Amino acid sequence: MITTIIIGNFVEHEKILSQIALGISVISAISIAAIRLPSINRIARIFFFGAIFISTILLLLSDHSRSILWKSTVQGTEFSAFLVSLGLIRRQVRHSPVIAKATTELFNLPHRLRIAGIVFGSEFLSVLFNIGTIGIFSDMAVGHSSRQHGKTAIDENKIVLAAIQGTVLCTAWNPMGLGFAIITTSLPALNATTFLILTFIVAMLLSAALVLSEPAELSKGTITKTTSPENRKAVTLTLTGIIALIFVTAMVHQLFHVSFLVAGCLILPMSAVLWALAEPNNLNTTKTGTLDALATASATMASETTIFLSANIIGNAASFFLQAASITSAFLNTSIPDLVVILGSLLLIPVAGALLIPHSIVMITIASVLGNSPLGSAHPFSLAFALCYAWAFAVSASPVSAISIIGSKYLNVSATKMAFSINRYFTLCGLAAGAAIVTIAYLLENFLLP
Repeated sequence: MITTIIIGNFVEHEKILSQIALGISVISAISIAAIRLPSINRIARIFFFGAIFISTILLLLSDHSRSILWKSTVQGTEFSAFLVSLGLIRRQVRHSPVIAKATTELFNLPHRLRIAGIVFGSEFLSVLFNIGTIGIFSDMAVGHSSRQHGKTAIDENKIVLAAIQGTVLCTAWNPMGLGFAIITTSLPALNATTFLILTFIVAMLLSAALVLSEPAELSKGTITKTTSPENRKAVTLTLTGIIALIFVTAMVHQLFHVSFLVAGCLILPMSAVLWALAEPNNLNTTKTGTLDALATASATMASETTIFLSANIIGNAASFFLQAASITSAFLNTSIPDLVVILGSLLLIPVAGALLIPHSIVMITIASVLGNSPLGSAHPFSLAFALCYAWAFAVSASPVSAISIIGSKYLNVSATKMAFSINRYFTLCGLAAGAAIVTIAYLLENFLLP
């Protein structure tokens, strides 16, 4: 599927081959999801059957609705392939000696540098490891406290919170994340490479502000270990690898004229294989061959792939029904200023998450409706910023998000308290900062793009 998409940008008369490849890919994705139904979680099964129900309705309505179903299923298949690709490389990250040494070095930074090391470190590691960074730093904090024997221990909860906040901020710019993929594939007028650069710069500034806002919180307690040249080298290698991965993905996007989603599907499996060759002992932990271990790694993403395959169908169907009922056009043709609509999108997605409504469906629906509208064409960057920060802080606002569930486990609280109490200040401040960024981007678009 990915190969035919790339070839199709350079070779004429390959439409039939491309359609055949897409058809095989879609059938395979749906078949695999159906086969894995008994082993995936309950939410994923609900999404799957919901998508089947919606698909049946779309098939029976009209040719246009059937074309919407085909387009959304193909896009959902791409999302599924992307998640499987992420699963491949996360298998290496989870067992990498280099990554372990790098995180140890960040954790062992002295005093006030520790919060910066954990926030920025978890942000960059989340490009490869996603929510896994939270567990890494939590385990280190617990291990350190158990060795203190009456000495002042560091605050384990503050360590976990710093890792959570870095992980959330990563979702706002991570080109290997689903939020970035949804946004860049839904806004035709958006220059994805420029957007990546801008979101990265803004995320670094927000991270620095976060570190400076509570500089003393993680300074309590003394780390007894000392840094080492080997660990410092591991940090350099890890950071270099992450930057190289992003750079190569961006180059594939530019050179082959494919989306970041497709570029990631190509680069991530290749990176996983190269990593396996560089650190072969990673895969020997399961006493299986490289291919078997990679296949096992892809299976760990079964629930996620089913959810996003289904959510894409449901979200695009919701967009179709809104447009068919003229609700979308009526809303966009009102006198409501574009900036108000964009800021409303920034707030609506986190509110949906807080109300236990799957924010992925709301995100896909809004991106689909606004991305192809005159508003999306006139203000692609401000809308993209709104969606990326809405996606990021919906994760911290939702009690059923993976971050809230994992964080609540390590903090020994309920997921509801995690989302509504512990994360509340961080979420509200993040949304306020996001609103300011969106407003600035909107004003610049009006000034630079008359």
